[in-house]
Amino acid sequence: APASDPFRYTGAVYDKGGWVLHMLRRVVGDEVFFPALRDYRRRHAGGNATRLDLRAVFEELSGRDLKQFFDQWVETPYRPVLRATYRNLADGRVEVTVRQTQGHAVVHPEAAAGDTRHYRFPIALRLFPAAGPSRTTVVEVTKPEETFLLAAPGGAPASGLVLDPDGDLLKIVEAVSTS
Repeated sequence: APASDPFRYTGAVYDKGGWVLHMLRRVVGDEVFFPALRDYRRRHAGGNATRLDLRAVFEELSGRDLKQFFDQWVETPYRPVLRATYRNLADGRVEVTVRQTQGHAVVHPEAAAGDTRHYRFPIALRLFPAAGPSRTTVVEVTKPEETFLLAAPGGAPASGLVLDPDGDLLKIVEAVSTS
């Protein structure tokens, strides 16, 4: 979206609920996701439930702390904005830098020690050589700017990079370029 677009940082209004569940499924895996949904439905059938109730069921069944996930994707009304650069190194690897450029901070209704102002998420990085098959690597973004050293696609220099090629992550990609 252009910088002048007033809806640039509002998130995906109609798609966000489903997208959050899709991302949650990717984070906890199918073996937790589907039983947790069934358990959530069973526990709250005929009554009211909150997003905290949903989080509690997923934390219980996954054994994971999902506070950051729910804070950034449910409590924060926006989505991350990303810029990425890549460059081929002399040793045959590719250096990829992912930078978050959004103008907002992640919302944390209840403060905790592990809270961050930026988003944390897994993302697939797909590198393309001039010829031959691409190579996709999933990395964990944990900082506002983070650099990853990846194997070159097929041993050849990378000539292109796509962030999140399958569209699993709710985000805006501002730019991808060579550095």
